[in-house]
Amino acid sequence: MRALADTQSFRDLIESGSVYVDKTEQIFSLLQNRRTFIARPYGFGKSLMLDTIGTLLGLGVEPYFRNTWIYGRWTEKSYPVLRLDFQKFSCSDHQKFCEDFDRCLAEFAGRNNFPYVPAERPLRSMKSLLRSLRSGNIRVAVLIDDYDAPLAANVSNPEMYERFRISMRELQGVMKGAPAISFLCIAAITRVKDPSEFPGGSDIRDMSYYGPVSAIAGFTREELIKYYGDFVARAVSLLKGIPEDQISEDQTEDFLDRLSEEYGGYSFDDEYETRVFSPLAVNRFLKYAALGNEIKFGGSLFGKGLVPPALSGYLETLGISPDSYAEDFYADSDDFLFPPSLPGMKPEVLLCQTGLLTARSPVPDGGTVRLWIPNNMARRALADLAL
Repeated sequence: MRALADTQSFRDLIESGSVYVDKTEQIFSLLQNRRTFIARPYGFGKSLMLDTIGTLLGLGVEPYFRNTWIYGRWTEKSYPVLRLDFQKFSCSDHQKFCEDFDRCLAEFAGRNNFPYVPAERPLRSMKSLLRSLRSGNIRVAVLIDDYDAPLAANVSNPEMYERFRISMRELQGVMKGAPAISFLCIAAITRVKDPSEFPGGSDIRDMSYYGPVSAIAGFTREELIKYYGDFVARAVSLLKGIPEDQISEDQTEDFLDRLSEEYGGYSFDDEYETRVFSPLAVNRFLKYAALGNEIKFGGSLFGKGLVPPALSGYLETLGISPDSYAEDFYADSDDFLFPPSLPGMKPEVLLCQTGLLTARSPVPDGGTVRLWIPNNMARRALADLAL
């Protein structure tokens, strides 16, 4: 039985021989658009997705992508990869955020022997780096993780929120159409339509609800059977009290139904054809079953004491109650797809973006979207937040 690793490093997974669910077909689809944005809730593997993309863009298919779908299909040359994780920058002090941004660009330039002159804020820092790249006729890939972290952390602080909003707008402006940036991939938890806050439109495509990449972060039922078969069999054996070699197909399907009730039911597909499980929750459950020889359903979406910053500023005003969302209900598709800003977002849309609710229908261009609580894990998280 292969190991289940807790890591956000694609190379660590491959080098250790741990289970890796092959998402390279979806990554290939994502990268057909060279400038993309994608939003997913906490626990859906955004960081691992970006690290896999960074490994592919930085090193090519050899040696880490052997035996994956993309091997033999990816012919793009390799690029220096600039990785920015805004969650690791200071999000409470704008000046420190700018210093962290500068430091990250300086380290990237130093590793690749690019001339770089530090500046005072992200706009000038990125301009300085792009100027150096243009002079050397060099192209790079830029990956930004937790793009919304500075804004989400300051929803309840209008002055600081505005300072970060201006920096985000300026950063987008200098990266827009920059010939030195060959690929730009941005990931976040939340998404809005305001171009002064979030990427989108013009040359950056929002692929948060795009069918071909709807399972790029998250596990499908078929993937659990294919990649986690031994772990699923172990869990069924413990649950039913029978040897693994006596497990029937029906018993496996019944177990996956139960697992879906606990951790599945999410849809990021505009056609509502693909549903996925939370990979973090499933990985923890199956690992506990394999190592602890015990079945233990439960757990909250965010973990004990963890509340996404985008939610923490709204808790008092939202008046969250699980009973408010006990039945399926509908949201206007424009509110769902194009919320105006983080402070102006409808409560049910914010809850969807943070994984407490999910779509239960296609997401039309106009009309309404059916929403619901996807699983018991989200229901427990709603109850925790209500307290």
